Amino acid sequence: MGAVSSIRTFGLMYMRNIRQIPRIPVVLVFGIVMPVIQLSLFGNIFSALGDSPAFQATYPGVAYLSYIAPSIIMLTTFLGMANASAALLVDVRTGYFDKLRTTPAKAGQVIVARLLAEMTRVTAQALIILGLALLLGAHVESGFLGGVVMVLMSVTFSACTVGLLVTALSMKTKSDQATQSAFPLFFVLIFLSSAYVPKEQIKNDVIRTIIDFNPVDYLIQAVRELMVGVNNGGVMEASWPLDKIGLVLGASAVAAVLFGLLNYRVYRTSIEGK
Repeated sequence: MGAVSSIRTFGLMYMRNIRQIPRIPVVLVFGIVMPVIQLSLFGNIFSALGDSPAFQATYPGVAYLSYIAPSIIMLTTFLGMANASAALLVDVRTGYFDKLRTTPAKAGQVIVARLLAEMTRVTAQALIILGLALLLGAHVESGFLGGVVMVLMSVTFSACTVGLLVTALSMKTKSDQATQSAFPLFFVLIFLSSAYVPKEQIKNDVIRTIIDFNPVDYLIQAVRELMVGVNNGGVMEASWPLDKIGLVLGASAVAAVLFGLLNYRVYRTSIEGK
């Protein structure tokens, strides 16, 4: 009976968090407008880059829009999870967490229910971006299943890193400014990667070295390989980079454990006052 009650409590909190999402329209708008602008703007302005001999030598027959679509999906999930603190801060200020103290809800249930609700929102936003990319002419070489894996992998990595980090930060500081200060870091990680230009075409050795050690670039590579495939003798073929996918999921699991424990501790001290 205890397990049934625990599951019911978790389900109620999850659904409550889902219903809260439309009440904060700025999170929905900001999380989708910027990626749409980048997809349509970059896809047109820099489309000539995809026609260059150097680009076609690495990605023969691939349109630039297909090349950047995985990066825009990643940007969508990063921005979406970075905005995960908005609803949480509303709850802190309106006394929602004070009410939770009178319920059987545990700290772990509260954190996971919040995270899963935000992941649901971000998944929907990422699917919209993928759908728009396909409408504009992009193509997923690995098919429908590959497109789903691209989105879920991006959402999982973003949630376990960015999502849990800003959640802990917002509970600790209870400040919009503190959580927003993390945004520049996410943009730096995206732009210091092969998100918009193949590493082979970057002449600066310092930037190329940074890209080699940028963890976000490994995720982008895995997602892009699902999107455009791999170059096999001058022909792009569908590919399932299981090694890269495993690396991303492993990194996500490690981050989830570390940041999850951090969130648990911050929740107990900052929210419950224990």
